[in-house]
Amino acid sequence: MVFFSVLVLGCVACSQPGPEVLATYRGGEITLTDLDRYVRSLPEGRRIAPTTGRDAWLRELIGRLAVERVLEASDEVREQLANPEAEARRRWASAALLATAVAGQLARDTRPTEQAVAEQLAALGERQPVPLDTFRHLFLRLDRAATAADKEAIGRLGSELVRRLRAGEDFAELARQHSQSGDAADGGRVVNQHPALLEAKAQRALAALEEGAVSELVETRTGLHIFKLERRITPKGGTGDAQRLARSRATRQALAEARTELLAELRQRFEVSTSESPWQVGSFAVTESDLSYITVQGQTDESRRESVIEHLLLAEEGRRRGLDTPALAARVGEALRREAIQAVYLERRTELVAAVPAERLRATYDARPSAFATPETAELEMIFVPQGRDSFATQRRMEDHVAELRAGADFAALARRVSSGPEAATGGDLGALVPRQWARLGPEIYKAVTALDPGAISDPIYCTDRLLSNDPQTLRGGFAIVRVRRKHAPTERSFEQALDAVRATWAQRNARQLDEELVAAVLEEAKFDIVRLPQPEALLE
Repeated sequence: MVFFSVLVLGCVACSQPGPEVLATYRGGEITLTDLDRYVRSLPEGRRIAPTTGRDAWLRELIGRLAVERVLEASDEVREQLANPEAEARRRWASAALLATAVAGQLARDTRPTEQAVAEQLAALGERQPVPLDTFRHLFLRLDRAATAADKEAIGRLGSELVRRLRAGEDFAELARQHSQSGDAADGGRVVNQHPALLEAKAQRALAALEEGAVSELVETRTGLHIFKLERRITPKGGTGDAQRLARSRATRQALAEARTELLAELRQRFEVSTSESPWQVGSFAVTESDLSYITVQGQTDESRRESVIEHLLLAEEGRRRGLDTPALAARVGEALRREAIQAVYLERRTELVAAVPAERLRATYDARPSAFATPETAELEMIFVPQGRDSFATQRRMEDHVAELRAGADFAALARRVSSGPEAATGGDLGALVPRQWARLGPEIYKAVTALDPGAISDPIYCTDRLLSNDPQTLRGGFAIVRVRRKHAPTERSFEQALDAVRATWAQRNARQLDEELVAAVLEEAKFDIVRLPQPEALLE
């Protein structure tokens, strides 16, 4: 659906061609019935009159509908809808709706047996809710090679910090100054931690604390720890939750089994041949160019082939069940019609932007030339390891890896061996990224990359979510090591060099004005004229 900014049109008084006619344009008219049908097709929020007033809202609606009608009748839209690509998209859109309808029927008809639910419940056991702790953590490392005197000095520092913390000094500030943990930059704060992810000694120390209390010095295999409990919450749980989870798992399993059985049956019923092009799946002939409409980006060739086969087998079953109705064809046709109208509208908008004189854009560049500079980039390599059940031991291993790398170990080889993060299979090479891409890796990574010099390797960076993990089942959190191969500073560009970027920025900032100009131009060319405005109560009764 084409969305336009608020449109202000004058209501021209004239004789009414008919009792239902609201507006006329070259080649057609808009009636109250047309407008009512159009309003019903809009999302709920667009049906509500804005604060601009009732008449302005009605003029906007009638104008938007007129623009759709005018563009739909244009040569550009007709050409798009007559394009062979459009016919291919129509076939695959229909197949998608049929496959979805069959999958929906299968989901409605599939119920797990009570025995399957009982088995899932037994596998879960009687799960009791486990309290989750939010706490501050200060860590002092005890190196394996440290002398007795060094260990004694670290112990004295730890005891002094416990005293100062219990005397009321700010835990976050002391953690930033003294802690050697990956979370030190965040003041040592750990949110909603499951006890199973901590060493036994740390678990016991936290369990003994009341909210607001500071622990004694806790010694583990990796060093000395001080904890301050900020909050303890107990998630809702118990038999009811276990029953619901068991039934949900049993339902998913039953549905997966039913789908597998149906697809096996369909493979026997319909011909499937993918040995040469075009592929044949039942009555569907699939060419290479067709595949872009029905496959998922990032699939391997094998998974793509299986996805296409299953998709079209379900569509054939949909036809057999009589789901290939005129209503389905109408839905597909309407979707393609709106896509074509939107595409033509955007083409005309692009032409309008391209026609804006350079002098009119100059002020946008002069206001901030640095915004159009070639952005800073950093060529990054990364190793990411989930924290697992013993985050302190994982951190220690990552520190050993950092030592290896700084001693000259091959980064790519180590990444292929231990990383489960992005681009692990290719040695953790993320390529050249701009700052907004560093930020997508998480705030901890962003801060590290910003601070690193070219060639430098970071300390282990504690990441608080699953953002870097390719495995959705990975336990929450993990540690990353980042190396910056090179950094490239931003480069200033002249107005002429940056003209395309300036034009795009100007168009974004003036989107409302551009839409108004384009809509006004379309309506003026079509000799659009509002005959009368309806009463709002005449719509959506």
